[in-house]
Amino acid sequence: MLRRMSVVSLVILVIAGLIIPTASAGTAGTYFTQVTLKPGESTSVPMMFWCLNYGKGFPGAITGPINVAAEDVLKVVSVARDKDVLDTEPFQVQLAIWYAVDGIFHTAIGVNRDLAEAIVNEASALNLPPLPAGVPTLDAAVAAGSAQVVVQDFQSIPNPTDPNEIPFEGKGTVVISNTTQSALTFILVDGQEFAPDNERNQNLVGIVENGFVPPTTGGDGLWVNTQLLLWAAAAVSFVFVGAMLRRPRAQGR
Repeated sequence: MLRRMSVVSLVILVIAGLIIPTASAGTAGTYFTQVTLKPGESTSVPMMFWCLNYGKGFPGAITGPINVAAEDVLKVVSVARDKDVLDTEPFQVQLAIWYAVDGIFHTAIGVNRDLAEAIVNEASALNLPPLPAGVPTLDAAVAAGSAQVVVQDFQSIPNPTDPNEIPFEGKGTVVISNTTQSALTFILVDGQEFAPDNERNQNLVGIVENGFVPPTTGGDGLWVNTQLLLWAAAAVSFVFVGAMLRRPRAQGR
C-alpha cells in the first residue's frame, strides 16, 4: 500500500513539474508571454517603445500592432532585458536596436557605445526558442478580428543624451480586448512592432515592462488552478506516506 502511494505521489510530481514551467511567462531569458482572455475581457499592458528607423521623427501617437520585429531585433531586446538595462541604459539599448536593423552604430565619434556593442555581440550568439505553434501573435489576432488594441497615455521620453534632441523612447499602456465569443489565447512578444501616426515617423518596437502579470482568468486561470491542485495532491500524498512510515509496527508474539 505504501509503495503504491509513493509511486502515485511521484507520478503527480512529475506531471506537475512538466506542466508548470510551460505555463510561466515573462521570466528571464524569454521574449514572449502567452495570454488568455475570456470573451469580452480586456487586459492593460504597460509597455516601453524604442525606435526602429533611424533618421525619422518620433511619432506623437501609434497604432497597431502591425507585425513582429525581425529576429535580430528580438535577440537584442531579449539580451537587453536579461542584462536589466532597459531602464538604466536606454540610449545603449537604442543603439543596439538600430544596429540590429541596419548594421550601423549611429553615434558620433567618441561617444561611448561599449554596452551597445556587448548587447549586439551577445545577441549574435543567441538562439531564440520558437514561438508556440498554432497560437497567434498579438498582431495576427488583431488582423483576424479576434482582438482589439488601443494604446493609451502614449508619450515620448526626453532624450537622455540631450533633451533638445529628438526623442527615441516612449511609453504607454496597450489595452487588449477579446472581441470574440470564446476564450482567446495569443502571444505577446517583446519586439512587437507598432505603426506610427504617419509615415514620416518611425515604427516603434514595444517591450513589456517588468511587473506585468497576465490575467489568470479564462484558460490561463484553469491552467494555474490545475497546477496548484497537482502540487497540493503530491504534498498530501507524501505527508501521508511519511506518517505511515513513522508509525511503530505492532510487535508479533
